[in-house]
Amino acid sequence: MKETRSPEEIAGGYILINWAEERPRQLPTLKIRAERDWKFGLGETLNTYQIPFDADAVRAGGASAVTALAPLINLPTEIMLDLVTSYDTTGALGGRAYLEEHCDSGQLYAVLRVILRVVFPFADDLADLIVEARKLMVLAQAATLGRLSSTNGQSPTGDSDLTGSKKLSTTSS
Repeated sequence: MKETRSPEEIAGGYILINWAEERPRQLPTLKIRAERDWKFGLGETLNTYQIPFDADAVRAGGASAVTALAPLINLPTEIMLDLVTSYDTTGALGGRAYLEEHCDSGQLYAVLRVILRVVFPFADDLADLIVEARKLMVLAQAATLGRLSSTNGQSPTGDSDLTGSKKLSTTSS
């Protein structure tokens, strides 16, 4: 989640929301104390949506899988509505009823993604770090198993070259 707000939005402490049918709205960002409370509420919100989920039925496939997944159809939109409206403490976006009437799920998701970028500004760095750590762990495991040389620089799992080295072709054209 890369930061997409302009320097003016960041310095001004708002998220500019451009709804297609009307003037842009400025959603004030939560300040640290309120943001901390919202983060705590984030977990509570997600926990309120505990739906019985039959993983065995999903694995089995067919009609039983469809029946097992049916309760999840509207869940993402409901969660997004809860999270966006709880972040919008000033009502700048018009409230839940307005959002339900005037927004589609894609618009709501776009707003939520920007909110999450504001609330978790280090997420990109953490995600990059996790990717790099995974690469290092695969390389270390391969070296420990003595398999790196036998795979010609590829990971034991068949992933592309994780060492960053160029391979020389042994075939002639």
